[in-house]
Amino acid sequence: MWADGSKYSGNWFENKIHGRGHYEWVDGRTYEGDWLENNMDGFGTYTWPDGRVYIGEYSKGRKHG
Repeated sequence: MWADGSKYSGNWFENKIHGRGHYEWVDGRTYEGDWLENNMDGFGTYTWPDGRVYIGEYSKGRKHG
């Protein structure tokens, strides 16, 4: 859990979020997918509190593709 109340569960490498994991922001947004050095990177699912969902690729923390 981070100081702002956000939560992460998943893989770590050298004190960075890295590999597969699930992140939940305090406002209800979630991301389940691949991480590379603290950034969403690879394939994942991002969900907003209102029910919208993006399923796809990420690169350096941004939707890609």
